[in-house]
Amino acid sequence: MRNLVLFTLCFWWSYARQSETPYKRRMQFKELPPIFLNEQVGTSVTLNCPVKPSVVRMYRYLRRIKSGNELQRARRQMRNVLGVRYKWYKDGEPIRHHRSAWFMKLQAVHIEDAGKYTCEVAMPKHGTSRNFVLKVFKQLRSGRPILDSKSKNISLRVGESTTLRCISRNTRHRPQVSWLKWNKPNELNRLGNLEFTQNDMNLHTLSKQGKAYELIDPKRNGEASSVRARIQGGKKVKSYEFRLTLDNVQEEDSGVYVCLVRNKYGTDYRKSFVQVKSMKGLAPYPTNEKLRRSFMAFPAFSTARLKCYVTGDKPLTYQWYKNGKKFTHRRLSRRMNSTTSTLRIRNLLTSDSGLYTCRVSNPYGVHEHNITLKILQRIRSAPILLKNYAKNVTSSWGKTVMFECIELISNPMPDYRWYRWHSVPATYPKLDFRNTSQFTEIDPIHYTPMQVKVGSNNRYGGKLTINNITEDDAGLYSCVLRNQFGMDYASAFLHWKSNEGPKFLSTVHRPTLIKIPQTAPLRLDCDATGDPKPNIIWSRNGQPLTKTRGMTVSNYTLTLNELLPQHSGNYTCHVKNKWGSINHTFDVGIKEWLFTRPIILPMETKVLKSGGEYELKCTIVSSGPLTPSMIKNLGTNLEGSESLTSKAKLVKLDKHVYEYIYVIQNATNKDSGNYSCVARNAIGESQRKFQIKVEA
Repeated sequence: MRNLVLFTLCFWWSYARQSETPYKRRMQFKELPPIFLNEQVGTSVTLNCPVKPSVVRMYRYLRRIKSGNELQRARRQMRNVLGVRYKWYKDGEPIRHHRSAWFMKLQAVHIEDAGKYTCEVAMPKHGTSRNFVLKVFKQLRSGRPILDSKSKNISLRVGESTTLRCISRNTRHRPQVSWLKWNKPNELNRLGNLEFTQNDMNLHTLSKQGKAYELIDPKRNGEASSVRARIQGGKKVKSYEFRLTLDNVQEEDSGVYVCLVRNKYGTDYRKSFVQVKSMKGLAPYPTNEKLRRSFMAFPAFSTARLKCYVTGDKPLTYQWYKNGKKFTHRRLSRRMNSTTSTLRIRNLLTSDSGLYTCRVSNPYGVHEHNITLKILQRIRSAPILLKNYAKNVTSSWGKTVMFECIELISNPMPDYRWYRWHSVPATYPKLDFRNTSQFTEIDPIHYTPMQVKVGSNNRYGGKLTINNITEDDAGLYSCVLRNQFGMDYASAFLHWKSNEGPKFLSTVHRPTLIKIPQTAPLRLDCDATGDPKPNIIWSRNGQPLTKTRGMTVSNYTLTLNELLPQHSGNYTCHVKNKWGSINHTFDVGIKEWLFTRPIILPMETKVLKSGGEYELKCTIVSSGPLTPSMIKNLGTNLEGSESLTSKAKLVKLDKHVYEYIYVIQNATNKDSGNYSCVARNAIGESQRKFQIKVEA
């Protein structure tokens, strides 16, 4: 074992020595062609080492997810994993630069920054280097070309023509230009990620076959150029404009077109995305059939909106016509905007009635939709109230009540008033409002305007609110609407209901003495009613009940799921409101669990109604395996009996608690009689009898 450990250590030590040797000895670096840069004072320059694109992507990813010390630590870890080292030199002298930085950025360069920069990339098995010759001028009279135009997206139809333009500046002489087309249709959406390296921009490299792009023959595509002069800083500056004309385009002409300009100082390029669509487009067609209208009516002096629900391939052109003529003006408007999908007409007059046509067109077809508009002159009329308003209200002391009064028709707008009658007139429901001594007008501070939707129309009305009512507020209330053409009214009663204290529900069985085994769940019900709704407080042996594990209180019910003998005692529910209080006490005795024969809880006589469906439930407590059965006694002994076991089912409620259920469907007189619930286990047998009565 010792020899094996020594051998393993020696092997790893020799492997480590071999991996370190490339960095200890001076390796031979493969020199790449130099790059010459001419920059002006104050500009920024970035020098990039010859690094594999995969390594560059990894570094960029680190910069996105980390920063500061974490970024430097991650770079060191990545450098150790890949075994990559970078060294920078200026005029043969080492530059203090981070060893994991594969680029050098010079901000606001000066004359003294000019020189020969060298980047050496050392890897475990090989190395590469590249020289950058940087010249810095105070005023650069002629540098690399710079294109002004930005990337553009152009959409065309088959057979149309377009011209692509790019403008070059920052150069005295006309630069060389090349137009390229991207050849990967499945990567057209990568317009923003399309990049060219310095080697890709060489004319020799562009002419090679098999690239992702191809050169465009300027003679075949009609390339042209022109010289433009502009004023900059008081001096004329030349700029060159290059154009590429595409005539009679087809679908295969879709793609990314690149304008590449270069001179001896550098290169620049701009991209344009051209998409050619087929002429097989969608002509305008109607939508939203449910919202389309062929007839519309509006009252005079209101606003009408006529909508044209049509869609199709763009561009869509809209034009509205009235009675077959272009709708450009009307009596109250000298100019009308009739070239949109919605025609809006304000302050309608009777002269605006007519047949309106919406004409929608595009290069593939035309669609028309007609709407007949009718303007109705407002008719002066007395107010008319909506039926079933106001409604009678019954309430008790201290509550808040509301009466609503809804207007159906009225022109002009009516005046709302609410009255409270001292007593119900003998002529009710006909009322006379001329004798003001019989009623009292309610202060308008209690009125609230309201809006109600009746069918598809909105109706307006008033709401009367009475807060904290008393017995004196009971009586007859009337809502009266008046205008100069007449009046209408509606009445409703406020009935007084005396408050009542809490009462227990008579349908709930509340035993006083309860004896139950230790494992059976216990539910105590104190359901009660009252106005206002009463509150409930539980106590045990005269002390407030403290909620423990397995105890739940829901509304007026207390449930004990985990029973123990110490839970025995007197449980009292106190139910009260502001008008009184009641209570009920349950004497609960919890029997300690012993391994005995099954225990069947008592069952009461049940009275059923004929034709109904009912469940007969038999609750059984047993510590061992259980065999239940349900028997209907036909005579005085069990010999004359009918077994119902095959129609019953056993449901387990707890660890030792079961419920045996038999369902009576469509109860008749034949179902009346004496029933027995029988349960057996290994200790013995228990039986519980109960009676069922079916009434017509």
